[in-house]
Amino acid sequence: MGASRDLDRRRRETIREYARIVRRTARKHFGDALGSQTDADLTSLAIVASLAELIMEWLQGNLAVSRERLIDHCAALVVAVALVTSEPSRAKKKPGRNR
Repeated sequence: MGASRDLDRRRRETIREYARIVRRTARKHFGDALGSQTDADLTSLAIVASLAELIMEWLQGNLAVSRERLIDHCAALVVAVALVTSEPSRAKKKPGRNR
């Protein structure tokens, strides 16, 4: 159990570090449009963790797509979520919802 805990701790540390890199890069690219620090933290951690799982599935042969398609899909996901916000002052109100 100790080795498994150590590996899990290291995996989490690595994901957080990559998330910091993604967040800094996104901030340089999108500037203030990226939103609050909290939004950037949430989005970068979510995208890095999910892409790590996606890539692991591909590496294990569980996804029948080419490397190029996987890369294109991952890049499209990053762009699609880059400007997501949950900040009440910035989030667009959805029809039928009062905040």
